[in-house]
Amino acid sequence: VNCGAQATAGTPWQKALKSTAAHSTLTIEDTNSTEILANGRLGRRRAVATVHREEENGNILIESSHNGYEEIFGVIHQRRLFLASGGEDFRGEDTLFPSGSGAQMQENISYALRFHLHPTVSASLLHNRQAALLRLPSGGGWRLRVQGGELAISESVYLGRGGEVKRCEQVVVTGTIKGGMSGEIAVIKWAFNRV
Repeated sequence: VNCGAQATAGTPWQKALKSTAAHSTLTIEDTNSTEILANGRLGRRRAVATVHREEENGNILIESSHNGYEEIFGVIHQRRLFLASGGEDFRGEDTLFPSGSGAQMQENISYALRFHLHPTVSASLLHNRQAALLRLPSGGGWRLRVQGGELAISESVYLGRGGEVKRCEQVVVTGTIKGGMSGEIAVIKWAFNRV
């Protein structure tokens, strides 16, 4: 899930829930991919996204990218998502690479890839922090495996129903990309499988 939405304008939650970190996506240096002004409106730095979708035999592949971090960090964020036809295999790959627009990539950029969980889902770490088990209220679950960063579980919030704030968890994958003149590329691979 994401952290939800707050309908009441002017509340402290309104701006926080628009932030990149409030969504299940990647952030760089705890910075929004699109500028959000104090009044909650979008600023001049807006991410431009591209999306391509393919479907074959019920399998879905989505490739997308945005340049929201290009001006500040010299980086493009690309995401590839694959959902198998049965719905029990969901894989992703988040890539950060130099923009090539002449903006030099900053040195030692930290990133965090977040997966916010619904309040009814609990998580525990497995396999030397390379996997997490997500337990559902039904007793079933999903295993999340990652490559390309350190896995941790931290607190989050969910404002899903009528703006009621509920505690929940998020699974976070963190790492650093060297950047600079070398223009290093960071690749974070992840997969959810039903268990």
